[in-house]
Amino acid sequence: MNKYLTEFIGTFFLSLTAILATSGNYSALAPLAIGAVLIGLTGIGWDISGAHYNPVVSLALLIRGKMERGNILYYLAAQGLGAVFAGSIAVFLMQSSLESIPEIEPRQNAGLPATIAEFLGALAWSTAVLSAVLKNENATRSSLLIGMIVLGLGVAFRDISGALFNPAIAIAYMIAGMAFWSDLVLYVVGPLLGAGATASVFYLADRVQQDEFKI
Repeated sequence: MNKYLTEFIGTFFLSLTAILATSGNYSALAPLAIGAVLIGLTGIGWDISGAHYNPVVSLALLIRGKMERGNILYYLAAQGLGAVFAGSIAVFLMQSSLESIPEIEPRQNAGLPATIAEFLGALAWSTAVLSAVLKNENATRSSLLIGMIVLGLGVAFRDISGALFNPAIAIAYMIAGMAFWSDLVLYVVGPLLGAGATASVFYLADRVQQDEFKI
């Protein structure tokens, strides 16, 4: 039960930070805030739940055989609930502070470029986690590795897709009125393809390594 609660809490704070940092007066610093919070949350939850906080990460680990099938639905449910709760709390906080929810403008860069950006970001995020798992990295090193990658790519892809790389955060964004529900597909399809690509890359790498030992 502790691992599911950790996933819920971690996804909640990560999603809430992403919404409030993006909608505030210092939105340009949003990737820094998200990366910093992710580093802290990963350090806290690494030895409890694996600190996924992202359905894409959970699915990549499942495909690669590094997660029990019986846990995946509970992980996804915990992450989804955390995102829904974060979106709802964000709406309350923004309204209570007499700040209007940011107006939604049509995303001119939506579509294929945004989907590719989300794919690449999710690929890098899940690759960092899977690499740390396979190498049995400690919490400190893992949290820094994952947080810095998300921070860097968040800056790089922010103007293309919003740099969410996480379907759970995307749901929280939409509940808070910061993105179109019609864009949910690109925030799900791109990251899911990233999860599959991550698992495939590590599978092929293992096969190549095994073939080298056979020679």
